[in-house]
Amino acid sequence: MNPTTSLPPPLPATDAPRAPGATPLSSVIRALVLLRVRALLRPKLLLRFAGLCAGVVAITALTVSSGRTRDFSEWSVDVFLLRIVPLLCLVTGGGALRNEIRAFTVEYLWTRPAKKSHLVLGAYAGAVTVVLVQVTVFTALIYLTSALRGVPEVWSHLPAALAASLGAVLAFTAIATALGVLTGKYMVLGLFYGVVIEIGLSDLPTRLSQLSVTHHLRTLLQSTGTQATSILAGAAGCLVLAALGLAAAAFLFTHRTYRIGDEKET
Repeated sequence: MNPTTSLPPPLPATDAPRAPGATPLSSVIRALVLLRVRALLRPKLLLRFAGLCAGVVAITALTVSSGRTRDFSEWSVDVFLLRIVPLLCLVTGGGALRNEIRAFTVEYLWTRPAKKSHLVLGAYAGAVTVVLVQVTVFTALIYLTSALRGVPEVWSHLPAALAASLGAVLAFTAIATALGVLTGKYMVLGLFYGVVIEIGLSDLPTRLSQLSVTHHLRTLLQSTGTQATSILAGAAGCLVLAALGLAAAAFLFTHRTYRIGDEKET
C-alpha cells in the first residue's frame, strides 16, 4: 500500500472563512432602540405612563387659569420644557448604560461584536426615542388642556414648542449619557450641572450663555417663522451641545474601566 494514499485530500483552493467583523452601527442602533421601545410597551410601564399623562392633565388644569396666556407660558415653557424635560432626560439618558453596569448586563453587550462607541450611540438613540415619545405626548396634553381652558391662540405656539422639545431632548440626553458613563452619581452631578450651567449661565449677557442648552431653547421659542437666522442659531446650538455630549460619552465609555455591579470606577 502506498503510504501517500492515507494522506487527507488537499483543501480546496478557496480562502478560509474570515471571522465576522464588527456589527454595523445601524444594526446596533436598531437593536437598542427596539429593546427600549419593547420595554416601554410592558403593561406595568404603560400603566405608569397613563398615570403620568393623567397627572399632566390635572396639573395643567389647576395651573392654567381660564384664558390666562401667562399661566400657560410659565407652565409649558418655564416649568415643563426647561425643568421637567431635562430631568426626564437625566433619568433616562443617565441610566442608559449605567443601569446595564449596575445590573451586570453590560458584559453581554461587551461580548457582542460591536464597538463601544457604537453601543453609546445605540443607547443614546434608544433613550432619545423613549423620552421624545413621552415629551411629545405630554406637550400635546398640555396644549389640549390649555385650549379647553380657553387660552387664546394656543395651537399657533405648538410647532415652536415641538421644535424646542426635540432640541432639548437631543442635547440634554447626550449630556446625561456622558454623565452616566462618567459616574454612578449622575443624578447628583446632573442637578449640579443644571443649577450652575442651565440656570446660572443661561441668562448671562455674555457668550458664556451659549454653553447652556436653555439659552438655545429660548432662542428657538422666541423666534418667529420669519426669523430664519435665530431659528438656525438655536437649532445649531442644541445640535452642537448634543454632539459634544455624545463625543464625551463615547470617549469615556471606550477608555474607562468599570467594576461591574459597583459604583466605583478604576
